Amino acid sequence: DPYKEILNKLNGLMGKLKTLKLSGELRKHSHLHPVQRNVTRWSSTASMVHRYFELKPHLVHFDNHSELIDYMPTARESSDLMELEKVLQQLASVTKALQRESLDLADVRMLFDEVMSVHTDTQPYIGRDGNIVMCKHFENAVVKILHCQEHTLTTAEADAVACLNLDVIVEPDSELDFASAVL
Repeated sequence: DPYKEILNKLNGLMGKLKTLKLSGELRKHSHLHPVQRNVTRWSSTASMVHRYFELKPHLVHFDNHSELIDYMPTARESSDLMELEKVLQQLASVTKALQRESLDLADVRMLFDEVMSVHTDTQPYIGRDGNIVMCKHFENAVVKILHCQEHTLTTAEADAVACLNLDVIVEPDSELDFASAVL
C-alpha cells in the first residue's frame, strides 16, 4: 500500500492531538476534534484524511509543539493525501450507491467494472474472479440474464442458475392487473 506510511503518520498525529494538553490547545482554535482511523473500516480512513484537511489551517498554532514534529505531514505528503482523498471520495460514492434498494447485480457489476478501470489495483478484490465473489458462474449468469443475454450463458453458468428456473403461478388479484401482479 503506497499510502500506508503516511496514513500511519497521520493517525499518529490525530492520536497526539487527542491528548489532554493538545486537545485543549486545539479547542482554542477549532471546534473540530481529531479523527483516528479504525483499520477494519476504510471509511474511517476517509474520515481521518478529510478531518486532517479541515484541521490543517489550525495546525500552524502547533509549530512550537516538538512532540508533533514527527507526525506533521510534509508538503509532499499533504499533496499525496489530497490525491488519496479524491480516491476515497469516489469509493465513498460507490459505497453509498451499493446501498440503494433499486440496485441489482448487473448495476453492481457495472459499478465495480468502472472502479477497476480507474483503480486497477482493486481487481483482485472486486473483479469477476475477485475475493468477494463466492460463485463466479452464478454471478456472471445473473448479470447476463439481467442484460437479456441468456443466449451467451456457458454450461457452468446455466447450471449455476438452473435452480432459479421455477414455474410461477400467478393468482389474479382483483386490485392489480396481470402485469403488475407478475412484476
